[in-house]
Amino acid sequence: MIPIPHVYTVDSREQLYDVAQTLEDDHQVSRDGTVLIHDEETDEYTTAHWRDGILNQDGQGIGDVSASDKHYKVHQFSDIMRNVARASEEYDDHTDLHGNVMVSDDDRKLSSYLEFDEIGAEPFEGDRINLGLKTRSAHTGVHGTRYDLGATRLICSNGMTAFVADSSFNQTHNDELSYALAQRAVDSIVNGADAVEQRIQEADERRFKNYDEAVITLMDNGIGAEFDDPVSLLRDALDAETDERTEEPSLWDAYNAATRVYTHGDGLDHEQRDRGLDRSAQLLDDYGAVPDAERLGRQAVTSRSEQLASEDAEPLFENEQDAVSELLAMHGDSSAA
Repeated sequence: MIPIPHVYTVDSREQLYDVAQTLEDDHQVSRDGTVLIHDEETDEYTTAHWRDGILNQDGQGIGDVSASDKHYKVHQFSDIMRNVARASEEYDDHTDLHGNVMVSDDDRKLSSYLEFDEIGAEPFEGDRINLGLKTRSAHTGVHGTRYDLGATRLICSNGMTAFVADSSFNQTHNDELSYALAQRAVDSIVNGADAVEQRIQEADERRFKNYDEAVITLMDNGIGAEFDDPVSLLRDALDAETDERTEEPSLWDAYNAATRVYTHGDGLDHEQRDRGLDRSAQLLDDYGAVPDAERLGRQAVTSRSEQLASEDAEPLFENEQDAVSELLAMHGDSSAA
């Protein structure tokens, strides 16, 4: 049976405060659980006094963490969403919130996406992108609390996440939940339209040699790996996202193809889509800068050439070996046959 998350719709800031109260009432956790260690030789259990179990309101164990308050602070989901609502109040004159808040069925993970009304970018005429805040946290003992720039491209409804590193903010559970971090995240969204437009315009100027190189690069970066036939999906997505007048897809085209696959592809759960969109972001952000399509393409094609030279490699598409050889020659590789 597939777990069904708790999903709360948000149509205003006041409603976000209401959702935060619901999270406090229904999804608050405690660190009162006992963590046991199993000895396989004696088949006995002993208590791990240095660990605390995280329990949901049903008493179900959902994570184990350090028993030291110095090393682990609980970030309650209700407090996280209140911080976002409170931070957005600074821009009350010209923006409100809408979106959704999602909590996993066992209260282990939080994921929310909230767009800010009237806040958006338009890197090209008629290509409007609404900007919002992607928030994630978990009680697993591994994940921290993270805020990322999110967006929706209106002409295709593609989701976008974490594609500008300067608008990503993260904290671990070593520290108390920081309101200032939520404040910085919201500020980066509300005042981030110019940076988004510049990033996208730069990415649109950086181009691959041809469609084959764009597909090989997407595959080399793990895009579409969750699907049975990723090559066909990526080719179809590139066809849909690329101007039919060009034979050289841009980084922006490749990114849109990737987000199209994860936004509209079937058979993925929410976490798989999130991971796919996060992975896609590397096509627009390389340590705070727009990646070099020439370098990405060369690396992917070289790697693919080495894979095809092994006996176990299967071609991704018909005549791939010829396509790779041609691309190596275009990159000036003297070993290309």
